[in-house]
Amino acid sequence: MADEPLDQQIRDAVEPSPATVHRLVSAALRPAQRHAPGVGVMLATGMTVLLLVAALTVFRHEPTPIPVPAPQVRVTNVGDTIVVMQAEGNVWLIGREAADPDGLIAGTVIAYRPGER
Repeated sequence: MADEPLDQQIRDAVEPSPATVHRLVSAALRPAQRHAPGVGVMLATGMTVLLLVAALTVFRHEPTPIPVPAPQVRVTNVGDTIVVMQAEGNVWLIGREAADPDGLIAGTVIAYRPGER
C-alpha cells in the first residue's frame, strides 16, 4: 500500500521516541532549580529602594518654621483716631481728632516720645 510510508511518517512525527519521553518526564519530576537573580536585577532593585527612601525623606520633611519677631508697634483705633505705640514708648496719634477736636486741620499727626509727654 502506498499509504504506508505516509502513515509511518505521521506516526513518527506525532509519537515521541522513548528517549524523548524519558527526558521530558524526568525534567518534570526533578525539583525546580532556583537561579539567583542577576547582578543587574539586584542593582536595579537596590536603586529603586534607595530612590523611594530618598523621596519619602524629602517629601515627609517638615520645613523649619520661620521665627516671627516680636511686634515693634501696636496699632489701635479709637474712633477716628489711630493710636500707634512703639515698643520703645513712642506714641503717634493719627487722625483729625488727634490735635484738632473741631476738625479744622485735616490729617494731623502728633508724636509723643518717652519723657516728653
